Amino acid sequence: MIKFKILPIVGLILIGSLVASAILQISDIASYKLPDQSINFCLLILGASVGCRFADKTFNDIAKNALHSFIATFLYAFFISPDEDDLFTPNIS
Repeated sequence: MIKFKILPIVGLILIGSLVASAILQISDIASYKLPDQSINFCLLILGASVGCRFADKTFNDIAKNALHSFIATFLYAFFISPDEDDLFTPNIS
């Protein structure tokens, strides 16, 4: 097994492959779109893992977290996010 001790970063192999994938995606060398079924399955797994995080929480704890999430979403949607027209306009300089 190869040991990567160049940089003291946890998960260096995972981070390196994510950075390499991002560079290939941004430069359009490798571009792909996953099928909707795959994305839905991944979202199901992600939602289940988030749900497991709250397994031993009380209802009040979850309600507080949900309230904070709603407030953050509201602030982002109405005060921080760009205009709707800017979302679909390519940023080509």
